Amino acid sequence: HTTLAGAMADAVSGDTIFLRDSVTENVTLTAGVNIAAWTGGTLNTPTITCTLTLTTAGTCNISVIRLVTNSAALLAVTGSAASIVNLFDCYLNCTNNTGITFSSSSGSALIQIENCDSNLTTTGITLFSHSSSGILSINRCMLNNSGASTTASTCSAGTLVISSTNIAFPITTSSSGVITGVFNSFNTSSTNSTSLTNGVNGAILLDCDFSAGTASAISTSAILNLYDCTVSSSNTNAIAGAGTLNYGGLVFTSTSSK
Repeated sequence: HTTLAGAMADAVSGDTIFLRDSVTENVTLTAGVNIAAWTGGTLNTPTITCTLTLTTAGTCNISVIRLVTNSAALLAVTGSAASIVNLFDCYLNCTNNTGITFSSSSGSALIQIENCDSNLTTTGITLFSHSSSGILSINRCMLNNSGASTTASTCSAGTLVISSTNIAFPITTSSSGVITGVFNSFNTSSTNSTSLTNGVNGAILLDCDFSAGTASAISTSAILNLYDCTVSSSNTNAIAGAGTLNYGGLVFTSTSSK
């Protein structure tokens, strides 16, 4: 096939499309059909520029692919079905738009990001907008921010689960979106912005580092559970907000411990 869309149209559940060359095209994913980098020869990691979309029930695995925004999300999981997309060993390059739109109303919907790198290369954009009833899971990733964007990634429904990941941009939770995490580094010190703004009861973070420069590292207007974490801020309030903080084992490493 000369286009990814053409290959996807011919594929059936259980097939894997091996991408040899980079493409610039919007593609609707077929449940059960996977996309992987072709491993023959000496070619570089292939790139898909534009939007991959899944709206139907089922699972798609995307492996060892560079995904790039093209004035729209690089991945959109929408609709009302139990859509599942797994990104394995990919590079998510947000050059001109927020990278991921996750809005499926199904509580069984899932986006899983494993062993991936990402980057925000300009201001005014972020990695994800999560308004789904499902789960956005990020594990063992490096989420960079060379463009010094202060725009927060948002979780307004469902659950955001982050583990063993470095995050260089702000995250905000609101409405019914709950964050949980362990062994993470939230470092927004280069942009002096609050690393986590929590607005939902039940958030729990364990063994995490928060660093925000001159901004408060954390702000909460709801119940936040924070244990065995390191907090670095030179702001008057290292942790701010009018919510409730349940905590233990906190270590403050900058000039503020309030």
